[in-house]
Amino acid sequence: MICPVQLSLQNGRSTLTLNPNLISMLCRTYAAFLEHVSAGRNMDIAKVRRLARGRVWSGQDAFQHGLVDGLGGLLDAITTAKELANFPQVQSTCAFQHYHMKASSVR
Repeated sequence: MICPVQLSLQNGRSTLTLNPNLISMLCRTYAAFLEHVSAGRNMDIAKVRRLARGRVWSGQDAFQHGLVDGLGGLLDAITTAKELANFPQVQSTCAFQHYHMKASSVR
């Protein structure tokens, strides 16, 4: 199996010079990730490879391909994680602070 890092380098889409050991580590990590997805989604590894190919999916597309259970935001994810962990149902408050970057005056 050729991992996306090797494929990118073979197709000339990368101008980076990567250490062969780093490429090997990235490819092993990618293969392990595919195996985890296959097991976790109860999906044939060949199908996972066809879907993955090193791409990043939008939430909607991932949902349509069976890669996620549902769509939602951070609070939905926290609620689901608490339910799956059997946390007691208590009223909690989450506060988020958003930082807005000002446009740089340096040009």
